[in-house]
Amino acid sequence: MKYAFIRQQANSYPVKLVCRQLGVQRSAYYDWRAQPGKVVPPQELALRRRMKALFAASRGSLGSRTMMRNLRDEGFEIGRDKTRRLMKALNLKVKQKRKYKVTTDSKHNLPVAKNVLNREFSPSAPNQVWGTDITYLWTQQGWIYLAVVIDLYSRRVVGLVDRSAHEKGAGHPCLDDGSQSEKAATGPDLSF
Repeated sequence: MKYAFIRQQANSYPVKLVCRQLGVQRSAYYDWRAQPGKVVPPQELALRRRMKALFAASRGSLGSRTMMRNLRDEGFEIGRDKTRRLMKALNLKVKQKRKYKVTTDSKHNLPVAKNVLNREFSPSAPNQVWGTDITYLWTQQGWIYLAVVIDLYSRRVVGLVDRSAHEKGAGHPCLDDGSQSEKAATGPDLSF
């Protein structure tokens, strides 16, 4: 792979400089360049194409054992070592899916707010309906959470706050900032 890159850059930069930057001996590069191109037999070419197709059909989840079994079922004579080697050469790497982790705690005895909006997110005037959301962000100082309140009529931010951890309190910290910034003394009734 490095040698092919060196050959591409040979028209723009001296070979000596590129080899030095990549940590490659010039003699090794010239030996590689002098070798004739490898001819891939038609049977192996068909095998490689089929391996790529099977891997794509499995959405990247086919390992070498299953790949070998599938190829044998289709009539190819192949062992596990050759399957591994070809998968590596074709850059067919299995990507393990992470198990979904539930972060919502729905089993609690805390009061749940009523659904007063009933999915009507288009109010007719400002300060009738506010929406809120919270998200976690990774920073160099650690995890923080960002809470935002927006007016659903104007889609403007009414208030926001970021904290290093959840702090229990009487109300939502955004509302203090929001009611002052919007001067919305007659804002909607909110329950958290």
